[in-house]
Amino acid sequence: MSNVTHTDTRSDTLTKPSRQRKHAYTREQWDQASHALDHLLEQPAPINRSPLATEIVTLLPKIRALRAKGRSFGEIVKVLGVCGISVSEATLRRIEQQHAKRKDSRTAPHTLARSNSPRC
Repeated sequence: MSNVTHTDTRSDTLTKPSRQRKHAYTREQWDQASHALDHLLEQPAPINRSPLATEIVTLLPKIRALRAKGRSFGEIVKVLGVCGISVSEATLRRIEQQHAKRKDSRTAPHTLARSNSPRC
């Protein structure tokens, strides 16, 4: 008998490697998470702020009335700024134009027949 050990390479390839758990967390990590969530419960919920564009749209009738009377976007932006609403002239103008396009597309008559006019 010899003291040489032979390994069977076939059996090594047939056995599945042991799977390591993807998520192995320590008790300390779970305790820390629990403490952090408890701390979050003690804090007041943040104020729910609505997106700027959503709120500006509610002001569009007044903004359009001011524009019709000759007021500039700059003047309107300054008034909004005094009230704590920070918006640029460009943003205000863009929101107004986008809303006008949507309104126009909803009120425009839809034509099913093809137009005979030449395309550009």
